[in-house]
Amino acid sequence: MRTSDIFYITIELERAWGLKEVFPKMHIVSAKSNSLYKNQKNIFIGANKNTYELLKDHKTQEYINENSKRPKLIFFKPTKKLEILAESLGFEVLNPSSQLNRKLEDKHRNYLNLRDNSKVPQPKSAIVNFDEDYVQKIIKEFSKAVIQKNFGHTGNSTYIIDSSKESFNEDLGALKINLGSRRVKISEFIQGDTFTLNAVVDREGNTYFGGLSKQITGVSELTKLKGATIGNDWNAGHELEQATLKQIELMVVEVGKYLHVHDFFGMFGIDLMVSHKTKQAYFIEINARQPLSASYHNQLSHKNNFKGLLTKHLEVLAQQEFEEAKSLEVNNDLNDISGVQIFTRNLYSKQLSKISNSYSKELPNGIILLEQDCESLPFNEEIRRLQSTKFELEKLVNLAKEIASEDEYSTVPNPSRS
Repeated sequence: MRTSDIFYITIELERAWGLKEVFPKMHIVSAKSNSLYKNQKNIFIGANKNTYELLKDHKTQEYINENSKRPKLIFFKPTKKLEILAESLGFEVLNPSSQLNRKLEDKHRNYLNLRDNSKVPQPKSAIVNFDEDYVQKIIKEFSKAVIQKNFGHTGNSTYIIDSSKESFNEDLGALKINLGSRRVKISEFIQGDTFTLNAVVDREGNTYFGGLSKQITGVSELTKLKGATIGNDWNAGHELEQATLKQIELMVVEVGKYLHVHDFFGMFGIDLMVSHKTKQAYFIEINARQPLSASYHNQLSHKNNFKGLLTKHLEVLAQQEFEEAKSLEVNNDLNDISGVQIFTRNLYSKQLSKISNSYSKELPNGIILLEQDCESLPFNEEIRRLQSTKFELEKLVNLAKEIASEDEYSTVPNPSRS
């Protein structure tokens, strides 16, 4: 297989950019342009819609067929609709199946399987129907609890409730209206920092890992969702104790074994919590796909002369090594890079928005600015991204806030978007 036969299909161009710098002959088919797209070869910007509509568009299909007789597709996150469409067009999909991906992102199933079949440490939890009478008792036992649906992103599927607050009964009532009889996981709240870790499991069951970063969430000037991730701090992992880092290494290897047993291969991420009090690391959830931090992590890995995990992911999917990275090895170090990236998300209601910005100051040296095409952007999707290996977290967040203060929003018509 040649890299020129590989087409990464994605809404966001940045998600594939970490591969494009290593494999310039690989193609990116994206729904949106951004400030990286300047006279770059092998990049096609198609219909500004979802991934399915992008691939369905005849111009996209023409581009793929004109550039390869044996096209191989990679998706950021495969779906059954995408797989059926690709097969009907004669395109091979390299990702693991969407059915397997869906199964392995079930938070409840993973909690039970890892609890019963591994030594992966997890917060005390119970899985119950939320309308049962004993739910209130469980929450009070934990004092402060985290409530999770089985699917969904942290920003829209996770709730925190505190039984010591005067508003507890009111808060619980509101959650019952929202969740009804839905089955949920109720977990003890761990006071600590949330980290994410990138990893790859190959087809033989070997696990590779790196890019441990602290998740940055809930900065009100950059997102309206308190739990939504707005950045990664790769410097924070360097401050963890060695015993904690060892726990995390053992955790990711155990999770890799679990995924391999279920026939998964390729890139995945795990979210974990490190307790402020005990320094214990607790597993939170698996993302059985490429994590959002993978692209920049891959770029920094190759700048340090190591094979990046996104590169390894491509090799595992393709079942071969490529000349461009054959001489490199994965570092297999939790703290293999240093750096920070911060996102600004669409703050404007839940309609599609057109966003312009009048910020005119020159950016400091050492800052990479990625501006999205913001002609038609849904609520909470990314507007821009700041990246740096030289600036500390606080400085980059403040710069992101300063730029975001110049954003101007206007509503655009809301076409159907599946």
